[in-house]
Amino acid sequence: MKNNFSDNHNNLKSKSLPKNWELPERWREDTLGLGLSNKQIDVMEKRFKDYWLCNQEINSNWKIVWEEWIMRMMILGNIKVV
Repeated sequence: MKNNFSDNHNNLKSKSLPKNWELPERWREDTLGLGLSNKQIDVMEKRFKDYWLCNQEINSNWKIVWEEWIMRMMILGNIKVV
């Protein structure tokens, strides 16, 4: 899987999500550590990308936005820990 954000802080803090964005492997590993399966992460990756490509720009770190997204989905019961 290609990491479109690598460790370049300029990209991590870009205002809009790149159209060719894919979840960085390191972020996937961190999310697996929360107890989610790869299949659940794939679904969340697609939802995250679809949502943020259709919404306004933000001025934040995308890794933090991803982590908050996953936590919100877990709290709301949209994803269950396996």
